[in-house]
Amino acid sequence: MTVVRHVAADHGGWAGTGKNGAVTDSSGPSATSPADRPSAVRPLAAPLESPHDKHQVRRGRVNAAGEVELLGGPSSHLLHSYAASDLLVHVPLGVSHLAALDPVTVWSIDD
Repeated sequence: MTVVRHVAADHGGWAGTGKNGAVTDSSGPSATSPADRPSAVRPLAAPLESPHDKHQVRRGRVNAAGEVELLGGPSSHLLHSYAASDLLVHVPLGVSHLAALDPVTVWSIDD
């Protein structure tokens, strides 16, 4: 059973927190974010591969050239790379490869 509690937040902020037991046997913490969070489009610093049948949200930061560098791997449990990140990178469903300098949509997590 998934339990989510509302969190008071500014527009575009985190919308809820809770424990998620519906996806796995463990009840790990979860956070939810609204679909209208402000986003930007930036060039990707290096190519990336993604499963064609998944929408991935990867961690990253902007380098000195203004390009998005991915941090850590694609697994969701890599909190150390989230801590070093300043944005989330969206790799849409149906995309299996992006080349360096391809545009990607990002959400800032430092605002």
